[in-house]
Amino acid sequence: MKKNLLTISILLMCLSVQAQFYLKGYTGYSLSAGDKQMSYYQIVNGVMDGVSKDMNFGQGLNLGVSAGYSFNKNIALEITGNTQFFSGLKFSAKSDVGAPDENGNWNWRISGYWGENKITHHFVQFAPQLVFSSNPFGNWIFYLKGGPDLLYAQYTISSNSPGYKFFPDFPIPSRYVKRKYSGGIYVGTQFSAGAEYSLKENIRLFAEITAVSVRYNFKKYKILQNKIDGVDAMSDLESTSGEGDNKINFNNFGLNIGIKYIFGK
Repeated sequence: MKKNLLTISILLMCLSVQAQFYLKGYTGYSLSAGDKQMSYYQIVNGVMDGVSKDMNFGQGLNLGVSAGYSFNKNIALEITGNTQFFSGLKFSAKSDVGAPDENGNWNWRISGYWGENKITHHFVQFAPQLVFSSNPFGNWIFYLKGGPDLLYAQYTISSNSPGYKFFPDFPIPSRYVKRKYSGGIYVGTQFSAGAEYSLKENIRLFAEITAVSVRYNFKKYKILQNKIDGVDAMSDLESTSGEGDNKINFNNFGLNIGIKYIFGK
């Protein structure tokens, strides 16, 4: 009899604990708030012009899941993991190299990202957060949550620079280079403000605005492809990998919409 009572007590405790757990799935879109740019500048016979474009780290279509535990109706602990799709950009910088001036002098200097460039971002982040919710207002609940953000990221950049022949004995070959940059796990912050609407007793629709701030260092790179005039030239490189500081603000803010399922209700 005592054994049966103990079994029933444990079962009731498990059911009680289970009633506090919930899962959330969401999608949405984030906009970059970073300050990293791709730039190209040229000086032709003393005249300078150029172009620049934001690299949009952290911008793209969000896809994430969260698991949470409610201590009571006002406080919960939640862990969120998410990634992004359709993130990256294209950057084009082609130029007219000009011609000799009236005195027969000609000078052309360039810097930055020349030709056709494509960047693709990849990242995964996890955010353990405390959630503070209001008391129910009809079918509505409003909440704030925040905590650390753990981010692992990498990006690839493909650069295709055109060739030029200024003089028969002074050709500049075309070159295609593809590099991958990566780093470790860096910690920033993530905060959200949102609202839930009860569709059923255990199913809620939610929408939230999220802000992420992480200073990330892409300290490693690897050259994946190197072609000169369309011919593989990887063997010409002294090294295909290296390290260095490449710090980027991986800041973004976005709107996410999803479904919350509460177990045990």
